[in-house]
Amino acid sequence: VDLPNITAITFTVADTNYYNVTDSLRANFQIYPRTTTFTITAAPHLAAEIIEVDATNRILRVVADTQFVKGDVSIAASFKNVPVVTKTFHLTAFAAGDGTAAKPFTVPDTKRLARIPFAADQAYLLTADIAQPTSPLRNTVFTGSLDGGGFAINNFTLNAATTDNVGFFSEIGTGGTVKNISFKNVNVTGQDNAGVVAVTNRGTITGVTVTGAIKGRMYVAAIAANNIGTVA
Repeated sequence: VDLPNITAITFTVADTNYYNVTDSLRANFQIYPRTTTFTITAAPHLAAEIIEVDATNRILRVVADTQFVKGDVSIAASFKNVPVVTKTFHLTAFAAGDGTAAKPFTVPDTKRLARIPFAADQAYLLTADIAQPTSPLRNTVFTGSLDGGGFAINNFTLNAATTDNVGFFSEIGTGGTVKNISFKNVNVTGQDNAGVVAVTNRGTITGVTVTGAIKGRMYVAAIAANNIGTVA
C-alpha cells in the first residue's frame, strides 16, 4: 500500500542512450508510489511495454523491427495530482554515433548495413570488413555519407544478366558521399547500366577501389555506370 501524503514520484532511471538495439532491449528501473501509472510513447518501428517485477521494480521491454534505425521511447509516470515525471530512452540500432557528420553511425556488420536504406540521408562509418554477398542498398537513393574507414565490402555478388540498372547502390544522390572503401572479389552481371558501386552517381565517390568481375551489355563500369557527379 502506498504511504499517504505522497508529494513526488521516485523514478530511478536516467535519460540515457542505448546502442545495438537490433531486436530487443530490457531496462530495469524502480518506481514509487507502487500504483504509479505509465504512458509510453515509442518511435516508429519500436514497440514498448512495462513489465511489473514486484512492488517497486519494473522492466521496460522494447522490441525493434528490421527497419528501425534510431528513435526515442518516453515514459510519463503519473500518480494522482503529483507532478508527472517523464524519462526518455534514446535508442539506435547502430554500435555508436547519432548519424551526424560529426558522429556517424558505426557499421560493424551486415545486420547494421542492411538498415542504411531506412535512413539513407544519415552519416555512416564502417568499423570492420563486411562480407556482403547481396546489396541491401540496391533500390536506394543514398544522399548521406558512407565512409569505409579503409575497410572492405567483400564478395558482393549479383547475377542479373537480363536486368538493367544493377549495382551496390541504385543511386548516390546529390550531396551523397561514398569514400575510403574497397569492394573486393565482386562478381556482378547485369544488362544495361551495370556498375559495381552505383548505377548512377550524382554525388561524390572518392578513394573507392574495386577488384573482381563486372559484366554487362551497355554502360558498364566498376564504379558508376552513369556518372553525373564526381569520381576521384
